[in-house]
Amino acid sequence: MLPFDVILAKVLVGVAEYPRWCVVLETLVDGSVDVLPCSTKFEYCRTGVDFEIHDYLPEFKQTGLSESSYVIETDIQRIGPERIRKIKGRLTGDLARRFAEWAGMPPPE
Repeated sequence: MLPFDVILAKVLVGVAEYPRWCVVLETLVDGSVDVLPCSTKFEYCRTGVDFEIHDYLPEFKQTGLSESSYVIETDIQRIGPERIRKIKGRLTGDLARRFAEWAGMPPPE
């Protein structure tokens, strides 16, 4: 797994812990990954705080997501490989560049 991958992983959001889409920030040598979770519930999206991924963006198809989503600006979660279900897609192009800037990550190569 690489930074900017979109994965399905079991993570905690609020009091709910179940598999949801996440964006990988970093992969560690032990196989665990640092992620931020995503949601499609835009009624809870904090515009200007959370990172929005809209289905009209040219890079949307590469994310593997099926509908507009947003990355929740919350504590980074470190999860073990046993919590990862599958890799869905990847943030690419300008979308990845904007995400890196938002998340305080190095820009994509």
